[in-house]
This record gives sequence, C-alpha cells and structure tokens, in this order.
Amino acid sequence: MDYKETFTGLVFSILLIFTNSCSSGVKKATDSPPEKTLVSGKIDEKVTCSENPEFTYSLYLPSKAIPGTSQTWPVIIAFDPHGSGLTPVRKYRELAEKCGYILAGSNNSKNGQTASETENIVHSLILDFLSRYPIDTNRIYVAGFSGGSRVASLAALTHKEIKGVIGCGAGFPGWNQLPAQKFDYFGCVGLADFNLNEMVRLDTSLQKMHFRHCLVTFDGPHEWPPMEIMEKGFLWLSFNAMKDGRIKKDDLLIGSIKTKMAKLATNQMEEKNRLESAGFLEYGLNCLEGLANVTSIEKVLVELKQNPGYRRQLKHRKNLLIKEQMEQKMMTDQLFVKDKKWWKNQIGKYKSTGNSSDDVEENMKNKRLLSFLRLVCYSNARAALNQNNIALSFRIIDIYELSDPMNPEPDYLRSILFMREQDTVSSMAQLQKALDKGFSDKVRIIQQNEFQGLKDYRPYFDLLQKIK
Repeated sequence: MDYKETFTGLVFSILLIFTNSCSSGVKKATDSPPEKTLVSGKIDEKVTCSENPEFTYSLYLPSKAIPGTSQTWPVIIAFDPHGSGLTPVRKYRELAEKCGYILAGSNNSKNGQTASETENIVHSLILDFLSRYPIDTNRIYVAGFSGGSRVASLAALTHKEIKGVIGCGAGFPGWNQLPAQKFDYFGCVGLADFNLNEMVRLDTSLQKMHFRHCLVTFDGPHEWPPMEIMEKGFLWLSFNAMKDGRIKKDDLLIGSIKTKMAKLATNQMEEKNRLESAGFLEYGLNCLEGLANVTSIEKVLVELKQNPGYRRQLKHRKNLLIKEQMEQKMMTDQLFVKDKKWWKNQIGKYKSTGNSSDDVEENMKNKRLLSFLRLVCYSNARAALNQNNIALSFRIIDIYELSDPMNPEPDYLRSILFMREQDTVSSMAQLQKALDKGFSDKVRIIQQNEFQGLKDYRPYFDLLQKIK
C-alpha cells in the first residue's frame, strides 16, 4: 500500500498534552503571571488563553507542580471530538498526577471545524503554555480521540515544538504532502472500533516513513482508551525522551518494566490469544530497546511468532480486515439503494453472528461494521437534513435506528423532520421517545431552529422540564 493513502480523506477534532516520570527539564521563564490563581492537584475546568480570550481549556497541574518554582514539567494537550476538554482531563488526571504531567484539554476544538479554525486554536494553546507555565519545552505532547486524534496529528505535523502524539481511535487528518518533520506517534484503538483498519494501515505507513511509532489495541469500541492503555502511551513517550537524552535515564523505572515484561511474557505464551501476547511483547521491546538488554524478551517473541497458532490467528485477522474493508464499501454503496427490509436482514446477520459465534475476531469485525454503519447513517442523515431532502432523511434515519435501536439520535432527528413538515404533534412524540432513550442535551433542543416557535407551546415546555 502506498503510504500517501494514509493522509487522505479523514475527519478532525482537538488536543491533550501530557508528560511522564520524574526528573525536571530546562527552566522556562514565564513572561507574565496567570490571570487567575491556579491550584496544583485540582482540576480547573475553564482557563482562558491570555492572548486569545475566546479560547479556553481544562487544566490539571500535578500536586508538586507549584507555579512560580524553577522545576519544569512535561505537558500533554488533549483534543476531544465534541470540544469537551474536561473529558480527558477528568479521565486521566490520576495518570497525570502519578507520572508528573501537566494535562490540558481544549474546550473549543471539535469536529466539523475548518483547518484554519483548528490551527488558530492549536496555536493559541501552545502559545499560552509556553508563556504561562513552567513546562519542559523538550517534552510538549498532544493527544486526542477520534476527530480530536486527527487534530493532534495535524498539530504535530505543523508545529515543530510538539515532540509526540497519542492518537486514539483515528489517524492523521487529510494530508496531501509528506510531513515536514517527524515526531513520535503512539496509536491506540479498540478491537471493536470501526477505525481499527485505518490505524493498522497508518502503523504500516509510519514504519515505511521511519517514524518512531507504536500501536496498541484493547478490547473496546470507539472511545477514549481505558487508563491502563493511556498509561502505556505516557510511558512510551517517557522512554523515548530517555533514549534521546531529553530526560535523565530512570534505571529504577526501566528495571521494573523489564521485570514485569519478562514475567508476563512467559505467562502470556500460554494464552489462547497469541496476537495479544505478541502485541504486549512488541510494546515492551519498543519501550526498552536502547535502554536495557532485551535479548530474553526478543527470544520469546521470535518463538511466539513461529508458533503455528500465532500464524493462523494473524492470517485470520488480516483476512477479516480485508473482508471488512469490502463490506464497508458495500454499506456506503447500498445506503441509498437498498430498502429498509434489505437493511433489516443485513443488520440482523451482523447482530446474530456477533452474539453466537465462538470466533472472537469475527465478532469484533461485526461490531466494527455495525459501528461504521451508524457513523455512515448519522453523517448522511445530517447531510440530507442540511439539504432539506425530507424523504431521503427519513429513509436513512430508519436504517440508522435499525443499526442502533436504543440510540436517541434517530428519534431526535425525526422530531426535526416532522417540524419541517409542520406536524408538531408527531414531532413532540419523537422528541419524547428521544428523551425516553436518554437524550439530555437541553441546550441543543433550545437552540434548534425548528423549535424556536414553540416557546409558548405547552407540550414542548413540559418536555424541556423533564430534562435536568
């Protein structure tokens, strides 16, 4: 595969910075004091950028990171696809404390923004951190999930200050040229994530381009990764900093990781899932090479990859990924062609196989395909709505609901469509169904254009009152 393919046709979102393990870096003098008192060891949900007050971010300073002192700290700036900087900061604050990272999350970066809007946000955040905080300028990192992962990669592609990226659930943004500079890239993706194929292809491309890179998978869907997976990313960035001489070599940390790797390597040789075992060993080698003698671990990995069971599992996964690509294309091709009955049958096959098959890899593939279909339906339904194509919108939303019956979004979208048809009663009935399924975005309802004329309509008022 031509690695240039990796840089085309993807989506956006925004930022997370984080650093690891003890030791201080080069002192960075602050030009001006923060405009508000920042407290170490506590999340600040909204910090305003000094030079650009329209942008804010959530922030966590480790308890030992005292503003005004000479010690410097690594930073991870995180981007969430929905512009919720608080989400990654809350989820990983314990890691930030444990590893000694300043952690921030943009409250402005989100899916659907232009490249120039994204660049303005990223530039303002980096400038704010360079001018206000005691950061180690050799350890500025970004992270992101989904569209936010693409934003993080874009930031690293265009800002040489950024030394590494933790990309979760999505790869690079659409990019029509080779990177001007290289950076460390740690990718992580769930085995039930519809972007697994993309992340595997990106990992192969980074290998061809001689990027320092690592890919870790986990048992989960399209979501911010669990704490233990994100910790692997933090550690990997820190080990790379040690290799480059950007921080002092931590023999205690290296020794503890090596001991753990050696112990688990032996145990995982007996596991049924040899692909998972090999991935674990490859991650350990990726971290420790150049810092410790890893001959024993390399030997175990070679033996594992020669095992017939491993080869069968690897071939099976590769074949399923190829099949998955074909089925994704089929879905996009047939979305506007096949009727509801055909889609009900097709979706039923994915669901029934996923519930009954003993083939874990096949089950994961079907879960990824269902998630992919939901994304395709959502995107096309919104596009049809924007074009005011009522009939097509209803058709796609019906398929969307078949793929995810408990998702309130199809009901909410139908409520908008009924309002456009001036059927207020049916609209309120659909809105009620959305609320019954857990829809709780009161602000979105209030700001929806189609509902602007219902402020004095009692059924609408009563529905709003049900949302806390």
